[in-house]
Order: sequence, then C-alpha cells, then structure tokens
Amino acid sequence: MNPKKLFSFVLFLSVCLLPMHSFAGKLDDIIDRHVQARGGSNWDGVESLRISGQFTHFSSRNPFLTLIQRPGLFYSEFFIGHQFVKEGFDGKQGWTIDPWQGFEFPRRVNRAEQNVFDQKAEFATPFFNYREKGHQVEFIGEENIDGMDLLVLKLTRAGQRVETWYLHADTYLEYKAISQWIDFAMPMQAETYFDDFREVGGLIVPFYVERVFANRLLVTEIEAFEINPALDASVFSIPICPAMLKLDGMRGDWEVRVELLDRQGNWSAADSTTTSIDWAHRDVLQSEIFYGTAFPSTSILSWSYNRRSDLYQLSVYNGFYSTVEVFEGHFDEGVLTMENLNSTQGDAKTPMRYRISLSDPSQFMIERLRTADQGETWTVFEKQYYSRL
Repeated sequence: MNPKKLFSFVLFLSVCLLPMHSFAGKLDDIIDRHVQARGGSNWDGVESLRISGQFTHFSSRNPFLTLIQRPGLFYSEFFIGHQFVKEGFDGKQGWTIDPWQGFEFPRRVNRAEQNVFDQKAEFATPFFNYREKGHQVEFIGEENIDGMDLLVLKLTRAGQRVETWYLHADTYLEYKAISQWIDFAMPMQAETYFDDFREVGGLIVPFYVERVFANRLLVTEIEAFEINPALDASVFSIPICPAMLKLDGMRGDWEVRVELLDRQGNWSAADSTTTSIDWAHRDVLQSEIFYGTAFPSTSILSWSYNRRSDLYQLSVYNGFYSTVEVFEGHFDEGVLTMENLNSTQGDAKTPMRYRISLSDPSQFMIERLRTADQGETWTVFEKQYYSRL
C-alpha cells in the first residue's frame, strides 16, 4: 500500500475509534464515581445487613424488616395492606408466604418474583462489581428530568433482564431506576425513586425509596440500618411445615433393633441394623432401612403432611415386592398413628397400621399392627426400637 494511503487509513481508523475509547472511559469513570459516592470500598467489609422501618402499601403504613447476607441471601417481612407477608431466598430457591393469594403456607416463587428478589438482595446497587456478577452496562447519554442533569445507564443483568438507571450528574448518586417488578406474582415495569441519602458507618444509603407501577405507590422509609449483625442462616430458607416440625426429633442416625411376635405370642429378636432419617425435601422426612432374616428387603419410608386433609402421610416402598403403600393418620400426645385399610401382604389384603411413639428425643419406637376386623381391633406384630447413635 502507498505510504500516504496507509497513513491516511491509520489516521481515519484512529479518529473512528477515539469516540469508542472515550465512551468506554466515560462509562468506567461514571461507575467509579457512583461506587465512591455510595461508600466505595467500605462495602467490602459488609457481610450482612439488618434494615427496618416503615413500609406503605395500599395506603397502609406498617413496620418492615429486611435481612441481607452475602452472597445474595435475603429475607423480608412486611404488610401489604392488612396482610402480613414473608419472603426469602437462601441462595438456591426463593419463597413467599402471602395470604393475599389464599394460603398461609410458603410456596416457591416464579421467575419474575425471583428477579425482584435479586434486586432486593443487593447491598447497594448492581453496579458494584458488576462484571464479576456477569452484568453488562452501557452509557446511554445525558438527560434532563425534573430540571436535573442525569446520567443514563443501561444495565443488563446476567439473566438478560434490562434495567435503566439515572444518576445525578453532580453527586453520581442514583435518582431513578426502571426495572421489572411484580404485582401479585405478575411482572410489572416499575419506576423507583431514591432520596434522603445518609451516611452509616462509611456507607451512603437512601433512607427513602418510592416505587411506582400501574396504580401502585410503595414507600419504604428506613429507620434503622445495622451493619454486620449476627444472623441465623435458617431464616433465609423456606420454612418447614409446622406439623412436620413435630416429627423433627426423628432426624438423625439410629441403631434399630427389630422384634417380631411369633405364633406362640412371644416376642423374639429378629434382626438389628442402622439407618438415618433426614429431610429428603422440604416437608418430607425419609429413611431407608434394610433388615430381615429369611427374606430381607429394603424399605423406604417417607413422612409428609397433607394440608388439605389435615392428615400425616407415610409412603412405604417395599423393595421385595416393588410396591408403594400410603398410610394416613394423626399426631396426638406424642404418638403418630397412620393406617391403610387396603394394605396387602403378598397377595393377601391385610389392613395395616403404623404407630410411632416420639416422647423421648434419644429413642423412639415404630410398631406395626394388623387387623382382621377392618379396624375394630388391632394387634402389634412387629416392634422397631430406635436408639440414637
């Protein structure tokens, strides 16, 4: 290439790339100034937050509490109108207890709700360490809103959710954000406004936040902002059903001694083994046990609770016959009794009952009973003595 032409091409390319480098430099400068305005490296020492104050929804002002812990764990309790709502995220799954939706027990949140939880779990703003989080940020330009000069940034979260943020051109603190929010589990685009910034332990925090969407106006007023409180990690996890907590004493590692009733009506030791009982899933306790003499088999026992019928349920998988039977019943004065009148042994129909005595935390007993008169009378034919290892 002709040297003059080569020089002209390089000069042209440099002129074209200059605005790009300038734009990228301006973006980095804006984010750096914003991070510093919000407290900068002081946030690096924050492991947990306890935030409380007043929250207004449906024009009803009530106390709220929010707990946040690294890395992204979140819990909050507040009122929507007259209903008391709880929600949380343990790093794996988000959940909520919202009586407005017709039930008092926790449920998993949907994707739109989880997106909101991701926003609520931020210590400050998503621009802190945004690259490490997998976010992308673009500088859109400058805009004058309400007589204020603002810097406009487009944030694309790792899940491709887009937000628009407006920072004050003089202080670099956030003025407004547009993001996807929720209203009764349905996604809504919301505008959030930040005000009343205060310094707490070297951190700069907006003590007043307004969120507007559809015909809703939500107002958060912080009254207390505690840095690095000691938090119980269990508060972030979806709560276990209160009925199942009554069976929590069954969890652990156990030595099991099995006795059977012989034809002469005498009890004799049949076998001994070990097993573990633990939560296989939220609200499901499970145990796998192998015992027997002539024809041993594996049984998998799963305890749960049916909120609709108000009955405990025991699912028993019989590894010898590859069958599953479900027993139902009640917990009363430390004894869980469940039965299945259609149970079978081999090919014969033999109504069965399980009776579990849970009065002693160091040991308990499972009895198996059968009836020949459709439940009028029951006879114990097997006892399993559980002693904690």
